[in-house]
Amino acid sequence: MFEIFFLKSQDCDGLRSAYSSLLREVFNPRWIDFSEIDEMISLQENPVLVLDSFESSEFSLLKSKKSLKIFSAFALLSINPRKPKDLLSFKHPHIASTCMKKVSLTFSGISDNSVVSEIRSKTRAMGGIFKPALYAKTTHIVATNWNTEKVKHFRKANKPVMRPGWVFRCWEKREDILDIKELDPQEFTLPVFAGMNICVSGFEQRERIKIKQMVVTNGGNWHSGLLLNQYDADTEYTQSTQIDPNNKTTHLVVASKAGDKYKAAMSDPDVKIVNIDWINKSQLQGIPQMEDDPKYCLRDDNAMNELKRAERERKRKQLQSCSQNSTTSTQDNSLPVLPVKKDIFTIIEKLVFTNKIPSTVVFDGLSFCFCGLGTNYHQNVKKLISRFGGIVYNELVSAVTHVIIGPHMTSRDAYNLNRHEEKYRSISKVSLEWVVECAENGKLCPPYFDDKLEKFLEQISSTQDLPANDAKDVAYARALKRADEFTKEIDLVEKLNQNNNKMNPKSSNSNVKSGFRMGSFSAAAKLKIKSIPKRRESNNLSIPVEWANSSNE
Repeated sequence: MFEIFFLKSQDCDGLRSAYSSLLREVFNPRWIDFSEIDEMISLQENPVLVLDSFESSEFSLLKSKKSLKIFSAFALLSINPRKPKDLLSFKHPHIASTCMKKVSLTFSGISDNSVVSEIRSKTRAMGGIFKPALYAKTTHIVATNWNTEKVKHFRKANKPVMRPGWVFRCWEKREDILDIKELDPQEFTLPVFAGMNICVSGFEQRERIKIKQMVVTNGGNWHSGLLLNQYDADTEYTQSTQIDPNNKTTHLVVASKAGDKYKAAMSDPDVKIVNIDWINKSQLQGIPQMEDDPKYCLRDDNAMNELKRAERERKRKQLQSCSQNSTTSTQDNSLPVLPVKKDIFTIIEKLVFTNKIPSTVVFDGLSFCFCGLGTNYHQNVKKLISRFGGIVYNELVSAVTHVIIGPHMTSRDAYNLNRHEEKYRSISKVSLEWVVECAENGKLCPPYFDDKLEKFLEQISSTQDLPANDAKDVAYARALKRADEFTKEIDLVEKLNQNNNKMNPKSSNSNVKSGFRMGSFSAAAKLKIKSIPKRRESNNLSIPVEWANSSNE
């Protein structure tokens, strides 16, 4: 005969009521001492023990006995068994209540394993089914956000998505309710925008404030600017960053398919781009609407292609304008020192309008100015440097420590840099790539640009945009430098010839008699710089330099 045992040490009204209810049935209830439990377990095939409460010290000692099935008095009264199968059908060994007997539960987005373990044990102890995977018969899911695939399935099926606190509240009320429907589901339903990081674009200030209040009130996080991974639109490659996935922008609400934020969000397929109707409808329904619904989705590849074409055309016109204004002569006097990568301005724009908080003010104490960089890009570069603690001047002043060199640097710019360094101090010449690299890494990188700039200064042969006196000074200095190098070369050859004469005196004498000596010249070369003609009507001013023998003077 199937027997149910009641623990004597917990004799109370609840246990006596449960004991009396079984006397009328086919069961044979018996009272037992705590010391007799081990013997009872060894003799019974399916031992069942009834306790008054699972909060007692006896339960903490008995719960480790795997072959023993334990019921609370309240659970036994709720089940009201008529046959042994009514009790043995519960797979979990410890049943404290049956309020979740109609629940099949899973979870999603909970990273704390201890919380998941506690939810699992409490759900099963209240008669429910808990499975990590999602099944067709799953009735409820507990989650912390709406962004996982499991939760998306529940959104489509319009099934309830609950917060983890719902299970713990059921456990607190397990002996006060017979079914979870007696609890208010709205109290623990997952907020509409929970786990979503929402940003807006194209709205006026009053509308932005209203949307922000709506998002925050319903559990969402507000981003004043986009927080995305860096993206190269030309190579379609997303670079790895240190952005926490939980802080990355998940939704962009736009007023129209335009703007920098829209273009940046289109480059990241994980960002949901929706209209204002999605916000309003989701709040009204109490559940987020599907972002890919055509009524709400504003992710449009055709619109993005049009924006890319317009952006390319705008940049083409800017470059064309810069090239036309860089010099007034027919001779190109603008040499690419270090050609700027075509995507560097896109990266700078993203660094400027995202709300990523700099970890360090890497440019603190540094002062910058531009040289040879189109004015159309000054604003975003200034914002980037200011964000990281630097100062930007519109012209070359004594406080400048770094000069950002652009692709349109002229010989006039190079001359001004040299004069400035002679008068004040040496200046670090850097590129836009260096600025971006420092901002991304959070530390100052070595200025790898100086060597290439010096080579550029040496390569400048045209001085047409300098005043006549300055041009003459520059040309004279270059000529002296070349003459000095030439003299050193002659001295080297003479020294080599002397060494050869010592080693081969005969061949040396024959060469002298014939009037020939390898590496020597008939007369020392001298430099002659002609005067510069004064021609105001011409913008082309070149410095004629020629070599002459001393016999021609």
